[in-house]
Amino acid sequence: MKRYSSGMYMRLAFAVAAHLDTDILLVDEVLAVGDYKFQQKCLNRMDSIAHDGRTVIFISHSLIAIRAICRRAIWLDRGTIAADGPTASVIARYAGTEHTGGGIARDWPDMDKAPGNAAVRLRNARVEAVGAEPGAPIDVRQSFAMSFEYDNLREGAHLNAGLVVTNEDGVVIFDAGPNEEPIATAIGRRHERCVVPGDLMNDGTYRVSVEVRDRGEVLLSIPDLLTFEILDNPYGRFGWYGKWEGAVRPRLDWTSEKLT
Repeated sequence: MKRYSSGMYMRLAFAVAAHLDTDILLVDEVLAVGDYKFQQKCLNRMDSIAHDGRTVIFISHSLIAIRAICRRAIWLDRGTIAADGPTASVIARYAGTEHTGGGIARDWPDMDKAPGNAAVRLRNARVEAVGAEPGAPIDVRQSFAMSFEYDNLREGAHLNAGLVVTNEDGVVIFDAGPNEEPIATAIGRRHERCVVPGDLMNDGTYRVSVEVRDRGEVLLSIPDLLTFEILDNPYGRFGWYGKWEGAVRPRLDWTSEKLT
């Protein structure tokens, strides 16, 4: 055993624990070290124990595994219970909270305190699932919208707004802006919105930066203004709960056929 890797040690520990005749099975991040076959063995064994009337407590940071396995979930935040109840509702609360960075929505009702300058003042910004209630969780299959409003204080400015989305590793996923050439704009409030289709982004934490320019001159630039979470979805995983690699996760047109 002294030459075992952490994964081999975890497999042995689970095998021993899962075959003991105990009333409670405590499983801590066991799926994080296994391949597909090992994950399936773990899931089948936990399901069998639960159907025997015994209790399984499953600890994990994998929301996709928790959603697939558990009927009840408890969210622990710094040693205290932040939420306890049906799995779907607890995950929704966890995903909707502003527990990372700038959060999914920000507002500045007082223009004097809003970020900006004599040219523009940012008034609000938000990320939200399309067609869902405000604060609803976003998963990899869900389209979502990013929007912000700002006051243009410069008459005749040729404004060009943009959004930069980066992942938790600081990799730029995309840099987007309006598809039309900027034209002279009157003083007043402006609203910018773009929609990201479902089945494109991978699960993980993302940050949104905002920029407004006037013919190349940067009027406003706010890095990491918003932070939001995209959850995994069990669709198309076929029982695999490991990390889906890649900066994006598009669902492409794919054919598979037998030729001979």
